[in-house]
Amino acid sequence: MLPSGERPDVTEQLTPDLGGYVSITADVNHFLRGLLGGRLLPRARPAEMQDTVPVDQRIEAFRPGGRYGLGLVSRPLTCGGSYWSHEGGEAGYLTLNGATAGGGRAVTVSLPTTSSDPGGRTPGASRRPPHSPEHFLNRSVEYGRRAA
Repeated sequence: MLPSGERPDVTEQLTPDLGGYVSITADVNHFLRGLLGGRLLPRARPAEMQDTVPVDQRIEAFRPGGRYGLGLVSRPLTCGGSYWSHEGGEAGYLTLNGATAGGGRAVTVSLPTTSSDPGGRTPGASRRPPHSPEHFLNRSVEYGRRAA
C-alpha cells in the first residue's frame, strides 16, 4: 500500500524473465534441499556445482568469506559451517535463500524492494534485512546442536 492509501496493481510490474522462474518460498526450499541432498541430480553434478573459487574483492566487501560455485554461492555461518545460496530478484521483489550442506536445513525469504516507508528505506545489496537467511540458518543449526 502506498502512503496515499492507494493499492497498486503489482501484476502490472511483472516483466518476463527469460530463464528465470516464479515460485513460492516453500518450493524454493524444497528445490534447494533436493539439490543439495542429492535427490535431483547424479551425485557428481552437485559436487561440481560446489567446487568454488573466492568471490571478487567488490563482493567480498559485503559478503565476507563468500565463494562462487556453478550456480551456487557458499557463505559462512557465524555459528560455524556454511550454507549454499542462489539469490535473485525481479519486478519489485528480492528473494534471499540458503540451505546447509546436504540439504538438511533451508530457508527462503522474499521481500519487496520498494517501500511505503516515508524514509524510503529499502533493502539493498549492501544492506541485509533483519531476517536474512543467515539469521534463520544460524538459529536452526544452533537449536539442532542444543537438541542433540
